[in-house]
Amino acid sequence: MIRVFIIRHGETNPNKRNECLGLNDVELNGSGVMQAGRLALRMDKIFVDAAYTSPLSRAYHSARPFVGRNLSLKQIPYIVEPALTERDWGDWEGMTLDEIARRFPEEYAKFEADKLNYVVPGGESSAA
Repeated sequence: MIRVFIIRHGETNPNKRNECLGLNDVELNGSGVMQAGRLALRMDKIFVDAAYTSPLSRAYHSARPFVGRNLSLKQIPYIVEPALTERDWGDWEGMTLDEIARRFPEEYAKFEADKLNYVVPGGESSAA
């Protein structure tokens, strides 16, 4: 049986402020580093045959403690996959949804009406 674990990266300062964070490459904050360590401990008895991460440092550093333990036990592929990069928030990158609603009320209303398919100005949709 094949099991797939999908793990979101640990906390970053923009996440803590509820900012739209997509392509900006920001590091984990102190809480995020601790979350990555707790993840490795929680998954201590799980061994994997391969690990994939986006090229963003927050994803790579979230997986590294867990993957590092697996690498020390056996050689596994640790693959950086650009297709796993988060959504491109375009013009909204770094803004909170409250800020977007105030600054771009018409665009925000369209986003709220169809969060899956609405294409963010200068960015992409969730579906993309």
